[in-house]
Amino acid sequence: MKKQMPKWAKPYLTNEQQQEIIDLIKQVESKTNGEILPVIANKSTETPFLFYFNLSVAIIIVLIIDSLLYMYTDLSMDSYIYSLLAAPILALIFGKSEKWIRFVIPKIYQKKCVDEKAMLSFYHNITEQTQFQTGVLIYVSLLEHQVEILADKAIAQKLPPDTWQIIVDKFIDKIKAGEFFEGLKQALLDASKPLEEHFPKSENNQNEIKNVVIFHQH
Repeated sequence: MKKQMPKWAKPYLTNEQQQEIIDLIKQVESKTNGEILPVIANKSTETPFLFYFNLSVAIIIVLIIDSLLYMYTDLSMDSYIYSLLAAPILALIFGKSEKWIRFVIPKIYQKKCVDEKAMLSFYHNITEQTQFQTGVLIYVSLLEHQVEILADKAIAQKLPPDTWQIIVDKFIDKIKAGEFFEGLKQALLDASKPLEEHFPKSENNQNEIKNVVIFHQH
């Protein structure tokens, strides 16, 4: 079942590609009792004070430019004051730049926020959703270019964490290269391999988690 894709996700995934991902989930789950669920979030980092930081930076930039113009041109003091009105606009422009946000917010804080949102998504979408605790969440946070793969209890007992880290690193490289769809496809295929090996499809296994791509807007 294909869910309506939000506007912020469309630069990364087309409707046709979303359906292809869903079909791929069905394909890989036909060989394993594992259940894989991709969750795509626009961002995970909380930035309540970012505008005020951006405004401070914008004011400093405007003051420096105005000071230079005042020294070397005929810029009047009135114009100097009025030009400060451009600072809020500049701050809003900064706030729209994902590169700027990734640059100014500490990486350790970004990672903490992504970890928390991934765990919350795992709790809501995976925990206690499968009879034999064989769910896997692939959580992608677009703003931060970060990926988390979380596995339910039965899988975590058999597979070490570095099983997923290799897949995560490859996926992140694809995101940074502008190849999100290819990265997600490869992550699904790579994640399915250890599931097929350790949790092969049993005769009476049912599809316990819907084959969808979930989109989260924070």
